[in-house]
Amino acid sequence: MEVYSVYIICNPQKIYYKGFTSDVLRRLDEHNSSLGKYTSEKGPWILVFQHSFISKSEALK
Repeated sequence: MEVYSVYIICNPQKIYYKGFTSDVLRRLDEHNSSLGKYTSEKGPWILVFQHSFISKSEALK
């Protein structure tokens, strides 16, 4: 069973970004590697919040 997490990341300019994923550490690495549209070139990003859910639909609510 795959678990989904809602996460919030922040950069040094205090810009916050929220998202959801099944692999928070991989996704954080993608944000810091400029692979995200909005987060590209605004890093470095740090994880400030994470909460896991048992389904994708619960995470999206």
